[in-house]
Amino acid sequence: MYLGILTNSLKLNTDGSEVVNQIGPFMQTSRTTLNGNALETDWKSEVKGEPAEGHWTRTLSDEGTRMTLKITESSTHGQTGSAELVFKKK
Repeated sequence: MYLGILTNSLKLNTDGSEVVNQIGPFMQTSRTTLNGNALETDWKSEVKGEPAEGHWTRTLSDEGTRMTLKITESSTHGQTGSAELVFKKK
């Protein structure tokens, strides 16, 4: 299960339109919307020939000093994963 993406560029639109990104050897399609203070992204990809999909939720604290990224992912083999990352501004 892969919860992270290693890339130096990832294009997202906030209008819900589909975006296709080339990430290393595979393609990722995603749709992103702004929901209050949350940026919500649903994505699909194929990793090593197996379909995978997931959801990212990014929120920014009211004071703008903390961003939280919640990640969920699943594959067709029933594997699932989740993580929550918190970034704090110093």
